[in-house]
Amino acid sequence: MSVLNVFPGADAVRFVVDTSAAVELAPGASSGFSVGLDLASHGASKIVPIVHAGALIAGRGNLFFLATVFGRMLCETDRSFDGLCDRLSAVCNESARAIASAAKSFGFEASADLGEVLMAGWSRERGRMRTVAVFGDPNRPMEPFDLDEPWVTP
Repeated sequence: MSVLNVFPGADAVRFVVDTSAAVELAPGASSGFSVGLDLASHGASKIVPIVHAGALIAGRGNLFFLATVFGRMLCETDRSFDGLCDRLSAVCNESARAIASAAKSFGFEASADLGEVLMAGWSRERGRMRTVAVFGDPNRPMEPFDLDEPWVTP
């Protein structure tokens, strides 16, 4: 299990993550990298700066989901943190659909729990630091919510 803890405050947000990443074989699968990958594996916990918007994005969960979300958020052209918050829901939902489609094309079931994505930065609209969180559930729309209290990995 990976660690992802966040401690939001008005002037600073502190993330605590481990930086492990793993792709695990499904039980009973052969040892080939491209054969029998467990796409439901919860083997990643990462934190990435989104420099152009003065933001940090962190996640815990399915490696493929996190890599897709992080890559898409890094490519967003909005230079404001508030603008990225507005896009986070669409990016997470688009990424979940892409992961489900890719899993299906390889004969796998998509994970029912893709993990968590948290993003923090300075909100000009609010005049303080803001932290938003999304829980990756491909079976329902993923909507970000503000996180004002510490959140510690269960």
